[in-house]
Amino acid sequence: MERDRLRFTEGVLYNQFLSQVDFELLRNYARDLGVLVWENPTKRLMVVTPGGHPDVRRFWKRQKHS
Repeated sequence: MERDRLRFTEGVLYNQFLSQVDFELLRNYARDLGVLVWENPTKRLMVVTPGGHPDVRRFWKRQKHS
């Protein structure tokens, strides 16, 4: 019935993207790793698994410095 509509999952929120291109780059990386839990491209929000957070964060830091 209607009881199975929500599923609670722990995650790490990413939400301060300066551009849509930045958002899409990181979202695609997280998706390719299989750690993307949820996304809202219109608001540039995404959630990744706690286990995937270190890899995504490391990738993002490398991208910002290059």
